Amino acid sequence: MIMKCSPHTACVAASFFVLLGAGIAVCAPILPKGPKTASMVASLQGVRKFSVEVHATRPDVLDQIDLPIRKIESRIRQMLRSKGAEVVPPEEGVARLVMRVVILHEPKVPDAVAYSFSLRVDQSARIERLGSSLHLPTYTITSTGLEHADDVRMNASRNFGLMLDAFVDDLDKLERLPETRR
Repeated sequence: MIMKCSPHTACVAASFFVLLGAGIAVCAPILPKGPKTASMVASLQGVRKFSVEVHATRPDVLDQIDLPIRKIESRIRQMLRSKGAEVVPPEEGVARLVMRVVILHEPKVPDAVAYSFSLRVDQSARIERLGSSLHLPTYTITSTGLEHADDVRMNASRNFGLMLDAFVDDLDKLERLPETRR
């Protein structure tokens, strides 16, 4: 039997099944598997001031799972301060830590929630080819998950924490670099 559906419905269904397949295959948070590039981690060397921004596609869903934007921002600020960094308002020359949270919750599939946490650090970087400095992402880390609606509250918070731990591990790597490499 062939069903007819709108392009939007087909796109949503295809996206859902791709995410579902990935979730079934992995059944865990998806963090980058390979080592980060040395330059990505090294770009954090000497950064002692950060401004913090948090953006979410579905803040209402974050509120429902007890992970509101203010809580995410508070945990990031606390983590930065615990590493000796100062959290300041956005200003020229200050590294900007940006957290984007994408939530996909299709009402037609009420038992599934997909999410992605993406942390990046934007800062001025000189591009020799252009002969100028630009404000660019120099560090990124992402954690994604596909959860049953009953499990998303616990697992999304845990995966967010794991991602912050991975960022802290990278900051700790910088503290262990020999003086000659600093």
